Amino acid sequence: IYVSINQGLGAGVIVGDRLQTRSRGYAGEVGHMVLQFNGPRCSCGRRGCAEALIATRAIQRGNGSSARLGSLEEVRAHLTKQDPETLKAVTSAGHHLGMLLVNLAAAYDPGSIVLGGSVIELGDSFLRPALAALEANAAAGGSSVPSVRTCRFGANAVAIGAAALVRHRLTRPTLSTQNIGTAVSSVQEVH
Repeated sequence: IYVSINQGLGAGVIVGDRLQTRSRGYAGEVGHMVLQFNGPRCSCGRRGCAEALIATRAIQRGNGSSARLGSLEEVRAHLTKQDPETLKAVTSAGHHLGMLLVNLAAAYDPGSIVLGGSVIELGDSFLRPALAALEANAAAGGSSVPSVRTCRFGANAVAIGAAALVRHRLTRPTLSTQNIGTAVSSVQEVH
């Protein structure tokens, strides 16, 4: 599972080498999974969606001051200064990310989860609470914790992933059922 956290929040679920899209193409709209009943209003109109609790706007809105932080660079600057309200907002968003990961792990039982997007650049203040929530809930439920890592491609991850998928589909060998039978016969003859 790839989870992208920016102004919005989405995911790509990959099984084998295929991105799951389902019937209407909306698989991966995890940003609108409700994590907190009566939570903050989301851009979709509902309350408590993951996007409203985790994405950039949630952190900017949740810094506790009357002046909202205008960018992630400002959030990082406030974190560097150990601003308690900003740290609280980032930690809270991280905790909610952990709860989202718990739900995704329960629903899909993935081998790994890759986190990407601009919010990941907030580092340990954001990621530690997420991993702690994931580990605590997995242990309580008696399940294993999937491998979690951050994407090394940063803001370009989606574009690079799309290009890699196209390249893979264009260059992978395709075997017809006739060729598979011939290949199996050839292997049996060698042995």
